[in-house]
Amino acid sequence: MSTIEDVAKYSGFSTATVSRVLNNKGPVSEKAVLAVQEAMRQLDYHPNNMARALVMGHSNTIGVILPSHNTYFWNEVAVEMEKSAREIGYHIVFRFAEPDREEIDRCVSDLRASQVSGIIQAAGQREDVVKAANIPILSLISNRDGIPAVVSDDDQGGRLATRHLIERGCTYLVHISGDLSYSNHADQRSFAFIRECEHQGIPYRLYQGYSQQAPEEQCLALIEHIFAETPRLDGIFAGNDIMAARCVSYALSRGIRIPDQLRVVGYDDISISSLLYPPLTTIRQNYKMISATAVRTIVAMANKEQPSEPAPIPVELIVRQTT
Repeated sequence: MSTIEDVAKYSGFSTATVSRVLNNKGPVSEKAVLAVQEAMRQLDYHPNNMARALVMGHSNTIGVILPSHNTYFWNEVAVEMEKSAREIGYHIVFRFAEPDREEIDRCVSDLRASQVSGIIQAAGQREDVVKAANIPILSLISNRDGIPAVVSDDDQGGRLATRHLIERGCTYLVHISGDLSYSNHADQRSFAFIRECEHQGIPYRLYQGYSQQAPEEQCLALIEHIFAETPRLDGIFAGNDIMAARCVSYALSRGIRIPDQLRVVGYDDISISSLLYPPLTTIRQNYKMISATAVRTIVAMANKEQPSEPAPIPVELIVRQTT
């Protein structure tokens, strides 16, 4: 197995120069970088990141706790986050957890054992777990409890979606949200919906507690209930694109014309939103900016800097054929 000394000898540079190239730190000429990279390829050299982390007390690795590996929105964020980390010489270790104490505890413990530099958390949040971790932690779901957060401008998103439906002529609106008892930042889109409807005098109903992971039969039962309970319904603002797609599918199966009789707006703009029939109008979250900002912020925190909390990331209304 090749060593850093072998790489130095093959490249013609010192072990200190090789170390600077590997750690992406300190002044290194382009010639040295290319020579070291070529030596690593020829010798099939791979740095022992775990050993290096044990020596340094931390690593160029970021831990990320996500709520599910089977959720479109978080999958998109994960892909962009990995790209952003790679660009600055960091790696990401993903863990998946339900939003309860035991699961979060397990993930935090696993990541600390891996000597990660910091943790980006999106799977629920518990103040006691965070304080006990004694490691930089950044949230992607809530900026409560004094924990730094990177979040979308969900207030803006709620206003854009609601105003768009009203401008398209909708006179009775329904909003399907997540569980508002969790007090996540995403709740702001629901509160903005309520304020906008009341400000413009538009009748509305809100149904909460349904996520992308909810069982199909549960979601279908909810949608059937909504249509039965609100016969005047002509506009739906769903809290995510999957729920919006379910509403569109149900309406079409009942002969309801979209957008002539019913207009639907989703949230997130996941990759399949433009491929649905009809293509879904939605609020686009900026996955790339969310991810890059989160990675930069947690790295700064790990380096003992005190970065200012990023402003909410702007969102965008994407108009397609469901409105």
